[in-house]
Amino acid sequence: MAFYTEEITASFCCFKKAIFASSILVFLLFSAFTTSAQNNFAFSPSALKGAVLSNPTSIQFGPDDRLYVSEQSGLIKIFTISRNAPNDYSVTSTEVIDLINQIPNHNDDGIANATINTRQVTSLLVKGTPSQPLLYVTSSDSRTGGPGGDFNLDTNSGILSLLTKTGSGWQKVDLVRGFPRSEENHATNGIQLDEQTNIMYMVIGGFTNGGAPSYNFAYISEYALAAAVLSINLNVINAIPTKGTGNTAYKYDIPTLDDPTRGNNPDGSDVNDPFGGNDGLNQTKIVIGGPVQVYAPGFRNAYDLVITKTPGREGRMYSIDNGGNQGWGGHPANEGRNGTVTNDYIIGEPGSSVPGPNDPVINNLDNLHYIGNTSNHKPGTSYAGHPNPIRANPAGAGLYTHNGTTGVWRTSKTGPNPLPSDWPPVPLSMANPIEGDFQNPGETDSALLTFSASVNGIAEYTASNFNNELKGSLLAAAYDGKVFRITPTADGTGVTNAKAASNRVNKELPIASGFGAEPLDITAQGDNDIYPGTFWVVLYGLQSIAIFEPQDFINCTGIYNNLDDDGDGYSNADEVDNATQPCSGASKPTDNDLDHISDRNDPDDDNDGLGDNIDYFPLDAQNGLTTNLPVI
Repeated sequence: MAFYTEEITASFCCFKKAIFASSILVFLLFSAFTTSAQNNFAFSPSALKGAVLSNPTSIQFGPDDRLYVSEQSGLIKIFTISRNAPNDYSVTSTEVIDLINQIPNHNDDGIANATINTRQVTSLLVKGTPSQPLLYVTSSDSRTGGPGGDFNLDTNSGILSLLTKTGSGWQKVDLVRGFPRSEENHATNGIQLDEQTNIMYMVIGGFTNGGAPSYNFAYISEYALAAAVLSINLNVINAIPTKGTGNTAYKYDIPTLDDPTRGNNPDGSDVNDPFGGNDGLNQTKIVIGGPVQVYAPGFRNAYDLVITKTPGREGRMYSIDNGGNQGWGGHPANEGRNGTVTNDYIIGEPGSSVPGPNDPVINNLDNLHYIGNTSNHKPGTSYAGHPNPIRANPAGAGLYTHNGTTGVWRTSKTGPNPLPSDWPPVPLSMANPIEGDFQNPGETDSALLTFSASVNGIAEYTASNFNNELKGSLLAAAYDGKVFRITPTADGTGVTNAKAASNRVNKELPIASGFGAEPLDITAQGDNDIYPGTFWVVLYGLQSIAIFEPQDFINCTGIYNNLDDDGDGYSNADEVDNATQPCSGASKPTDNDLDHISDRNDPDDDNDGLGDNIDYFPLDAQNGLTTNLPVI
């Protein structure tokens, strides 16, 4: 089962996992790190000293050589870093930006809610120059509903903000307001900028588990701009006069439907627009020729995306989508490619826990997609497989709304439960029937590779270390404590990773594993960056940053014997048995009792005197006597 960005905590995406004591997590970082035996890419790990963080979500170096990190609650922290010695990095100064948390929040009816004073942030992007960095941040309402019920959060709360460095601090303007944000926690995620065209690309999470309203997602339907990679024309946005002042300054509000439950302003817009999606009655619309468009559809909840820069491979866009949870919701009514799919609720939620009429049960796999090449300036052609009925069938999809007690299926603009007078939110000419077809990851969709755990952050390795053998590879952070190397084909439309034939599940060993709790985002340094060849990972669970320094200078045979060529305390034979790297000083097998005999070869892993073959608690020296229940 994939761990998702809906299982993050009670208030974030995918982390409903127990957080161990920090001492145990530090042990994980330094004692259980492994490097794949399928390659010679040896890295040495360390932790960034002095970085005080709370649930970090996104990471990137800026043009000023400082490290920018977002926290789940909306703070941005900027670290000046010193490399004191090999594998020894420390923070020398920290700047904190709280401007995002000053964005006003609203309820789903559009009324301001001053009691919510944090914003969910899952992505940042730093551009500009060393003297004037430009910081782009996506944020949304920080509340999370889903299985806990409808928390009345603002489903139009997504905002793209630009923060500009000034002599006295930072100045913020909200570039675009009104992006969709689900009742659960899928929201405005990864962003990338095509600097040639000044087009920003943004991943927007879907509102449903498999395309249909469901209990675990508060019975909400997909919105017009949800479950997709969007394109945002910043040239058009920047040309719009700035409205408002101070922290409420903004450029562009995406137009919304005319909510029948809300009064209008003199210009015809709804009061409090663009905020308060009102379960879809006031959702933002797709406008033909507008600056915000769907670039690639069908992404249920992709956390990040990357646009490649390696010479000869420029402009290729990839993303990894989080697949659906079994039991959390199924396929939409009339699912298929014939253009008759609807947003109606189906009792029993077929496809969720049992097969649907046309498709097997949701399979939980995360999935890598090649989206397109931004260099040709054409829309993406890849449909990633997650349905959106309103884009598939705008003329007939209807809208299902739920007040927390009863649901209403709306199909008419008149009557006691009307649709908005300007329904649908998608122009009829933009109907895309393929978006009514649910496609299981790795089975019927366009995925190049699938993963059995949640894989989120993705970055390109552009440095020339290891004789350029790693250059152009993609590095992806998996929530179960791994970093995978993904190797695109020469034309970029496929991958060379070893994978299962039946569902394309990745079968290659990770380039790093066991190094900390819940890796979420990743960034890599190129040859001309401040720390060339390194890659950096934010650990959501450990609330810290792991640094991986290349070790391509090591002279090692790696022969299967009792020698320890890399000096890490484990014999070459022990490392080969564990498929770790005998030539990487930081690539170590799992060793619960730290006796320098791996758990694979140690007959007593917890050193309690009971052999593993008779010990019911082989990794617990207290044999369960100090374990508190329940265990998550």
